[in-house]
Amino acid sequence: MKRASILVTSVCLLLLICIAMLTACEINYPNEETENADGASESDPVESGSESGTEAHIHEFGEWISIKEATCTADGEQERSCSCGEKEKQPVKATDHTEGEWIIDKVATSDENGSKHQICSICGETIKEDIFTVSVGLTYQINRDGTTCIITGVGTCKDKDIYIGSYIDGYHVTGIGNSAFSRCIELTSVTIPEGVKVIHPYAFSDCIGLTSITIPESVTDIGYSVFYGCTGLTSITVSANNKDYKSIDGNIYSKDGTELIAYATGKSSKSFNIPDFVTIICNHAFSGCTSLTSITIPESVTSIGERAFDQCISLTSIKIPKSVTSIDGFAFRGCAGLTSVTIPEGVTSIGYYTFEGCTSLTSITIPESVTSIGNSAFSRCIELTSITIPESVTSIGNEAFRYCTGLTSITVSANNKNYKSIDGNLYSKDGTELIAYAAGKSSKSFNIPDFVTSICNSAFSGCTSLTSITIPESVTKIGDYAFYDCTSLTSITIPEGVTSIGAYAFSGCASLTSITIPESVKKIGDSAFSDCTGLTSITIPESVTSISSSAFSGCTSLTSITIPESVTSISSSAFSGCTSLTSITIPESVTSISSSAFSGCTSLTSITIPESVTSISSSA
Repeated sequence: MKRASILVTSVCLLLLICIAMLTACEINYPNEETENADGASESDPVESGSESGTEAHIHEFGEWISIKEATCTADGEQERSCSCGEKEKQPVKATDHTEGEWIIDKVATSDENGSKHQICSICGETIKEDIFTVSVGLTYQINRDGTTCIITGVGTCKDKDIYIGSYIDGYHVTGIGNSAFSRCIELTSVTIPEGVKVIHPYAFSDCIGLTSITIPESVTDIGYSVFYGCTGLTSITVSANNKDYKSIDGNIYSKDGTELIAYATGKSSKSFNIPDFVTIICNHAFSGCTSLTSITIPESVTSIGERAFDQCISLTSIKIPKSVTSIDGFAFRGCAGLTSVTIPEGVTSIGYYTFEGCTSLTSITIPESVTSIGNSAFSRCIELTSITIPESVTSIGNEAFRYCTGLTSITVSANNKNYKSIDGNLYSKDGTELIAYAAGKSSKSFNIPDFVTSICNSAFSGCTSLTSITIPESVTKIGDYAFYDCTSLTSITIPEGVTSIGAYAFSGCASLTSITIPESVKKIGDSAFSDCTGLTSITIPESVTSISSSAFSGCTSLTSITIPESVTSISSSAFSGCTSLTSITIPESVTSISSSAFSGCTSLTSITIPESVTSISSSA
């Protein structure tokens, strides 16, 4: 009996010890929780002051300790422990091989694959890869070092899937030349080998069948418009190991993401939000993206590069943020769907041809911060009806408003120190230069003020309503394209005092029937009267010594012309296409007749060439 009592006592003591241990380190078993009478899960920690009066233990794990080192090819393992003795483990991923330089074991040919290897600097393992059969017939240019070359063209290669070898005829390929594969419309893929450092401008332009391309790790320089016109290109991938570039969603950025270098032009997306880490939209970044209708530029962007959105013909909406300080030349050229643009304060210059050919643009706001407007900046903006030049502008380039056939008014701030407007036309501040006539005016005639001495380039280009223009005696110079395509102009008198007539000055004035050039004129520019299809006769004064290239080409109604004794040379295509010209006499003073001077003069039955002529070019 006594022994039985001792046994029971011992068992009770053991049970009490077990209960104490379980209370000291509570173990939770997931998905096996039970609720107590109060509805609390038995696995929930018991807070201090609860009915049990015992505080739950929470694991406090120490540092991870490696128990198996990871290798290049095998995962490792590490663990950490709690003071209660509980442990947890986790895998450590394999480190992958540390790559060295590739060593060419066998150069690939057009018939047989080559091979290459590299040795891991950690484990010493040799990694081997095939070099696939290369495309043959590609043309190349040897670099100055005599050991490397750049690919310059397809040559005789007929492959649709081109694999450029690392070597060609023993020369290491380090670059792809300017326009090397341009307009290879049947090209579907190109493999660029490691070792290529430079991809020059337009290298793959207009390869409409190209859908994707990978830029290798070795490339350090990508030129502008490399993929211009690649309307099928939906993805550009850059090697993750490339130190200068990266790709995000199939587009190319600088490695730090601050420069957007190229958008894949074949994407079908209608809109695109430029990431807010971009500060520069590089030259040609979106050139030729015909599908995009809307682009959002973030406040982070400060510069829009040359031709950045050139020929984005579907683009209807774009907002230039206040952060932008410069818009380079051709930036929005040919964006035919763009209807309005507000240039933000902070922009100081509008580059040359920036909005040229934006044929739907009806309004534009130029801020007070702008000091210069480049050549042809708004040329051919045919729907633009009015524009205001602020006080800040100090320079307006040639032909800034050329062929703006809807423009009825150009207004200049009265405080501008360099320009002024009179009756909606643009003049220099002193009035001596007539810079631009508002081509959209409906007036039939115009008298140039007698304080004007120079009619600037393209001043009247595309003024299709004008039938008569009076040029005062004060004028000494008629600029290039001054009256270009004034198709209704029937009468104009060039006064004595004019010394030069610029290139294309009266080109395309199809209604002009006759014109007298005064003795004061010493130079007639190239194509000055080309395509004046209504012109039947013209007198060239003794002051002219040379008839310039294409000066009267395409004057299909011209039946006679008098060349004075002062002329010593007749330049190329001077009278080409003058189909009504039946005879011509060349004076003794002429010593040379250039190529195609009289080509296409199908009615010419006789021509007298004097002995003084010592040179007659082919096809004259």
